[in-house]
Amino acid sequence: MEMNQQPLNDTIRTHLEKLNTEHERFLELMDGRDPAAGPFDWRHTENVANRLHNFYMGVEHIFERIAKVYDGGVPGGDRWHQSLLKQMTESTEHRPAVIDDELRALLLKYLKFRHFARRGYVVDLEWKAMVGLVENFEQDLVATTEAIEDFVSQLDQT
Repeated sequence: MEMNQQPLNDTIRTHLEKLNTEHERFLELMDGRDPAAGPFDWRHTENVANRLHNFYMGVEHIFERIAKVYDGGVPGGDRWHQSLLKQMTESTEHRPAVIDDELRALLLKYLKFRHFARRGYVVDLEWKAMVGLVENFEQDLVATTEAIEDFVSQLDQT
């Protein structure tokens, strides 16, 4: 499949820049705090939850664009979010895999949290439910960003 990947690459890079902004805001919020020392006040908890939510949303937007350009669209059904993650682990005749199964499992945790954060009340957010994601956020963001950047590099070579 010959195509101009530049519009997709530009979109991906824009989303990666936004993910970097979320990372910067996350660092500002944590300000050297040990996540295990939480919980912190509700404003802090809500703001950190928003950073985790926005991280996953940005990643999902990238995956949606890739699916639309290379796979004919995003999956359907009630579990389309999980199906989209699975789809990104599979290479096709038109594109390489975007992520591996290990990264998929990691991102699934953010998807589940995002689902709760969107449908729940702030008062129901519990730091102990978030602490694992908070502790690993930086390395998870780096791993995800590197996988997506590798994908773009592979596209650039075709």
